[in-house]
Amino acid sequence: MKERTRYVILFLFFAVCFLQIVWAQQPTQEWVRRYSPGSNISANGLSVKQDSSGNVYVLVRQGSDSSYGDYGLLKYSPAGNLLWSVKYNSPGNLDETPNAFDVSKAGDVYITGSSGINFEYHILTVKFDSSGLLQWAKEYNGGYGDGASDLKIDKYGNVVICGGSAVNNNISYALAVKYSSNGDSLWVRKFTQFQYSYTRNLVIDDSANVYTAGVHQVNMNQSNYLVLKFNQNGNFVWFSSYGVTNFAASANSIAIDSNRNVYVVGTLDVPQPGRNNVLVKINQAGLQEWAKAYTGIANNNRCGNTPTGLSIVSDGSRIYYTTVCGSTGNTSEFITLGYNNIGDTTWVRRFPIGGSGIPQYNPIDLKLDRYGNAYIAGSINDWDVGVIIKYTENGEQQWIISTDSSSGNNLLIDSNLIYVTGGGYLGYAVTIKYNQTIGIISNNYELPTVFRLNQNFPNPFNSTTIISYALPRKANVVLNIYNALGQLIKILVNSVQQSNYYSVILNTPDFASGVYFYSLIIDENLIETKKFIIIK
Repeated sequence: MKERTRYVILFLFFAVCFLQIVWAQQPTQEWVRRYSPGSNISANGLSVKQDSSGNVYVLVRQGSDSSYGDYGLLKYSPAGNLLWSVKYNSPGNLDETPNAFDVSKAGDVYITGSSGINFEYHILTVKFDSSGLLQWAKEYNGGYGDGASDLKIDKYGNVVICGGSAVNNNISYALAVKYSSNGDSLWVRKFTQFQYSYTRNLVIDDSANVYTAGVHQVNMNQSNYLVLKFNQNGNFVWFSSYGVTNFAASANSIAIDSNRNVYVVGTLDVPQPGRNNVLVKINQAGLQEWAKAYTGIANNNRCGNTPTGLSIVSDGSRIYYTTVCGSTGNTSEFITLGYNNIGDTTWVRRFPIGGSGIPQYNPIDLKLDRYGNAYIAGSINDWDVGVIIKYTENGEQQWIISTDSSSGNNLLIDSNLIYVTGGGYLGYAVTIKYNQTIGIISNNYELPTVFRLNQNFPNPFNSTTIISYALPRKANVVLNIYNALGQLIKILVNSVQQSNYYSVILNTPDFASGVYFYSLIIDENLIETKKFIIIK
């Protein structure tokens, strides 16, 4: 296939199941909103959540004209109208860095992160009501330095925070703090069994038990996964540790199923060239049942240090996460993995499929919809764009779209609606809403019935777009790009392909602004021509 360094052909399959399943068509963009706190002040969307009325809340890390940074919070209506925006800057104009937030069904918002200056930071947690009014602000100061990494609301409306609290330069303990909805401190727990420990992620079960995942140091040469369980009153229940002698291991994502089995994924450093990702299952008694390592593309041990988006279906029968792994040279790929409940790998999907010259691909989030379909969001560094990919529960890729939300890329899935937030061009916080038409198809394998060339998306665009087409039968396929004068300037596809759905990523860094055309030619017969516009 020609010009592999510039595009990737992506097969778009539709799910094959024994029962009827849900089919999501290529999503359409309903709205995009860009937010800036002011002139020359940057903002980045970190996370997106929803209340029971469908309003959309975006956590923003924003710059400030009076301090290093502030907590930022946006609320949009389902139609994309900005209802309000607020910021929190602590007394004294300290530097605030938000790390996590959660939203109650009624629209109360809790944010946690750090506040401080001159290398002394402590945990700052704030609450806003559904109108954007500040209800309270609480600082946790352990005496030396503290950090918060995650926050969740439990079934009673209490809020739990995890992170770490330092005693001095050499000792730091994993930390969990619980507040009531009124801001009263209900309990504080430090795990002091090891000289150094820290937690990065937490989940809460239906009985308000708290589970956290992170790292603890064994010795100068070894660190292990650390998983802690506390009951709703903060009483310690158990801890679990995973590691390999004389290697560094660290967990950074956690999930729990309806049977209270706990799953964590993280990294295990190995001899050069460097790193594996390991998924661990721990039963409700705190005993490890299995650990499964992914060693990267062609077993080259070049996986990222932040496998993310660990997600499971309720009964734990399907488990997914996404990571980044090196392929050739300095290139990298999205890797998405599926497992069953006994730790067998059910599928592994790569995007794109290798080749020198491909930019750095960085998956950032993975979410499941109610049907078990997986959505992966990430960024393409060299192209300054974001990407969302949808896989069915069987690992069949249904579609891929590009976005102008090129950093952050946190996802929210609500039935047929998809929200993504991140950072965009010129320092705006970008939030986008997509809608995918949902329909029911039978258990028959649905191949195309006609040749079809779809309009590229997005259009207009700056430098990257996606062109998709359908083939009802095996054919010789040519996909050409022409300038406004009708001159052929690029051949995207020239190969024999089987009946299926296809998409092509077109990168146009050397194309000038203007009008262009693309044509689908099948067995030397012109099927259709469409127009696109480049704006730079």
